[in-house]
Amino acid sequence: MKTILITGATDGIGKQTALNVSEYKHHVIIVGRNEQKCKTVCEEISKKSSNNNIEYMVCDLSLISDVKSLSSHIKKKLSKIDVLINNVGALFLNREETKEGFEKTFALNHLSPFALTLELLDFLNQSNNARIINVSSAAHFNVSDQFINEKNNRTIFEKLFFKTNFDINNIQAKGNYKGAHQYSCSKLMNILFTYKLDNDLLKNTSTTTNCLHPGFVASKFGHNNKGFFKNFIKFGQKIQAVSLIEGARASTFTALSEDLNNISGKYFDEDCSIIKSSKISYNKKMQDILWDYSISLIKDIN
Repeated sequence: MKTILITGATDGIGKQTALNVSEYKHHVIIVGRNEQKCKTVCEEISKKSSNNNIEYMVCDLSLISDVKSLSSHIKKKLSKIDVLINNVGALFLNREETKEGFEKTFALNHLSPFALTLELLDFLNQSNNARIINVSSAAHFNVSDQFINEKNNRTIFEKLFFKTNFDINNIQAKGNYKGAHQYSCSKLMNILFTYKLDNDLLKNTSTTTNCLHPGFVASKFGHNNKGFFKNFIKFGQKIQAVSLIEGARASTFTALSEDLNNISGKYFDEDCSIIKSSKISYNKKMQDILWDYSISLIKDIN
């Protein structure tokens, strides 16, 4: 029986993934910020999966101090973690900062999984063939590098709202902020982090790390915003999005497939196949800069 921790698992893909892995009778811990919602979801998953080994932990994952407290609690309470699924993520149309002073999309989508993974890394390495799974998005293909000419087949909708450049010197999007642009950049950061983690920290361990695109899913993604963008997202989900069951396929596969015990540093598409991520995601200089910058932000937070 594996112990599987899933962040952002009270809704959408995370919740469906939690249900999927629960059906295999694993010990599943979901992480969310609303205790009552966590409790309700645990009860629902337990009932549907006939698995009583479901529990929750409460954490505001946009706050690094909370992430570090969560990590300490996990190491005190649990004997092991076999699979960490960094699923939490959101798009904020207007620029907001957390009370720790970080741009919120960056904090929740990148800095949170970055901090949680590093805080738990030694603990994960104690398990045989532990897995770290970062839920990214094909939205990262919308981020271009001015020095790389790369063609892709993104939709008109994505080209209109999500296409942007990656400014390594302005990772928190100070100044000309656009929510969809920052979301795309944060999903690129998930992949830059995954590849750096695989190359530099996991080589002499049995722990693996991979990232994935779940698909454009009919979830509550983007619904936290208001106005035209929210309505446009909802419209797109009605006519083009895949179901939550389909959207959780890649997360479930990368968490449980025995074929992946020695597969690491890869990007999985929504159909569970390994594909190449964008050219910019393999840029080691950008991986290093993002890593060092992220370390500098989290090191003094308690």
